[in-house]
Amino acid sequence: MDVLKNLSGKVPLFKKIESQFNVKKEYLLLGSIILSLIIIMSTPLGPLITCTLGIIVPLKETLLVLKQVNPSKDEMKHLLIFWLVFGILTGLDSYSSCIVRFIPLFYTMKFVFLLYIGPYKFRGGRWLYDNLLCQIPEEWYVEEGGVDDALQKASEVVKDTAKNLDKKKTQ
Repeated sequence: MDVLKNLSGKVPLFKKIESQFNVKKEYLLLGSIILSLIIIMSTPLGPLITCTLGIIVPLKETLLVLKQVNPSKDEMKHLLIFWLVFGILTGLDSYSSCIVRFIPLFYTMKFVFLLYIGPYKFRGGRWLYDNLLCQIPEEWYVEEGGVDDALQKASEVVKDTAKNLDKKKTQ
């Protein structure tokens, strides 16, 4: 209960409601969590609420890291992993909605999972990377020539575009 008290103390709205209606702020936090889960499980608002609430904490952490002069590699890795997984889950949700709707409690599981891997203090993203993502073979996502080939292709495209623009100007 002390954890709930500490967390609920950080929300100014809960303090205001506690003073006006004499309801403990930890009960307000617990009620908000339960209400969110019920709405996610039983209404069409589940996808919207899941994405919104699952994005708030990592977005805040991302903005704070971007403002740092020298962010730690651990924080950067954590955020990259989170946004990678968030993108995959959102893509799965968007493009496979006909399949996802048959998975019971998909949005509730997605919500809890995002809240686990989102905040840096839980280190959920690190666990996910160490146990799952680092097992993916590099051949699946790295081309043979790697960065050098990509730079060569990009420079060729830029040169061709510049030549075409010069030809159009001279005509």
